[in-house]
Amino acid sequence: MKWILFLDDNPERWAVFVKRHPGERVLWASTVAAAIEQLSARDFDLISLDHDLCPHDENLRSGFMMRTGLDVAEFLAQNPERSPRVEIVVHDWNDWGAYRMIKVLADAGRKVDREAFDYGV
Repeated sequence: MKWILFLDDNPERWAVFVKRHPGERVLWASTVAAAIEQLSARDFDLISLDHDLCPHDENLRSGFMMRTGLDVAEFLAQNPERSPRVEIVVHDWNDWGAYRMIKVLADAGRKVDREAFDYGV
């Protein structure tokens, strides 16, 4: 059984993603803080990252206008001991955001791919 982390602020995408991974342990994080908390607690076999996250109260309290999946990519790049053999997929449709995330991860030696999210189940 695989452990999967899905970072996305959209509950509809979460529901579709879970249906695609029956029998797997899929954890959902809708904020940067929640994703980093999960990544710090366990290793994952697959991590699927969104770039554009809606601004949440945590973002405003922390002084950021908006934290993004790039923050999580940077955490993974700076912490190679966390899920060292994980497959990382950037599923955002934002080309510039996805490119920046992929560059940070690839430059750190992480295995990363891009796959724009598709609602087809």
